[in-house]
Amino acid sequence: MFQAQNKIEVHNNEEKEKEIKKEKEIKKENEKQTENEIKKEKEKETEKEIKKEKEIKKEKEIKKENEKQTENEKQTENEIEKEKEKEIKKEQEKEREKEEKNENEFEKEFDNEFDNEFEKEFFFEEEFEEIIESEESEESEFSEEEEMDKRRQRYISRQVESVLEGKTKLRTRKHKRKKYKCKSDYVRVEDIPTWTQNIKNLISKKVKINVTTEYKPNKKLNDKVSVWRGDSTTLEIESIVNAANSSLLGGGGIDGAIHRSAGSKLYEECSSLNGCYTGETKITLGYKLPAYYILHTVGPIGYKPKLLENCYRSVLNLMLKCKIRTIAICGISTGIYGFPLEPAINIALKTTREWLLEDNHLDQVDRIVFVTFLYKEDLYYNAIMNNYFPTNLEELKKEIEIENENKKNNN
Repeated sequence: MFQAQNKIEVHNNEEKEKEIKKEKEIKKENEKQTENEIKKEKEKETEKEIKKEKEIKKEKEIKKENEKQTENEKQTENEIEKEKEKEIKKEQEKEREKEEKNENEFEKEFDNEFDNEFEKEFFFEEEFEEIIESEESEESEFSEEEEMDKRRQRYISRQVESVLEGKTKLRTRKHKRKKYKCKSDYVRVEDIPTWTQNIKNLISKKVKINVTTEYKPNKKLNDKVSVWRGDSTTLEIESIVNAANSSLLGGGGIDGAIHRSAGSKLYEECSSLNGCYTGETKITLGYKLPAYYILHTVGPIGYKPKLLENCYRSVLNLMLKCKIRTIAICGISTGIYGFPLEPAINIALKTTREWLLEDNHLDQVDRIVFVTFLYKEDLYYNAIMNNYFPTNLEELKKEIEIENENKKNNN
């Protein structure tokens, strides 16, 4: 019985071992299978990666080819553009050459006109000497000083006559513009606001305006005057004032600037004018300036109010005699001549106001522009203008309101 049990146990053990062995074999097979599957998966992944890399490489190659193509296209476009630019430049150069040729021809023609016509129209030194010589032989009841003064007045009268005769020969604006030293960098007097317009602009900007004056507002008067900060050698106007020295041959400041811009013809004409006395004015052509005429006045050295007033009066009177309707007046004697700025501005504005209201002068003038250059000068002029050219602020405010309403309705 004991042996039989042993046999059974041995048999069971053998069976167990077989099962264990079988399980191990199955496990091994499973492991092999999983390994193969993993291997296959890895191979698939590597294949995918290789495929991706190939695709990326292909895309890059295509991109490079496209870039090369676009570069080539750009190069050809650039070459075409360069060729076009060259052609345009050639055309422009040809046009410039034509313009220069035309301009040179125009200048020659223009200069010949000045030489042959305008110089005859102006009363020069030789004629002045002839008058003196012819009158020296005559007996006179006047003193030498009075005689010289009368002769000077006759000289100015003849000069005025020559200006009025020469006016008919002046070129139109279109032709004169080709001669401007400042080229196209000019300012039209029509574009400069009148004093009335200037005050309206200040009211619109809500700037406080102080008015302390004995004068009554006069809109017609205010529409005839302006304050403008700029360079009078670029101002397209009928005439400008030059604060000259007694030789009239040029100097520093505005005097030098005017001579440089007008050109050598101005010096030639001024050389023939026999100088100018303090407080008096002489007229010349503007030549290469946008202005047709230059009124040269000699201001006093130092504080001499009466002589400065004479300057402004002589400028305005000569302007009137020559039938000039627009003028730009610079500061006189306020530079190296040392006349204090504020009193000088008061004299300029007071004299101009009084003159405009005399003998119907207001209807014979279109615009008087007070030209300032320095910021301080501009500030003083704008502050003092209200004392001599006051405005009716309430009326102007109403006008502005009506204008604004009209604008709204139009919109």
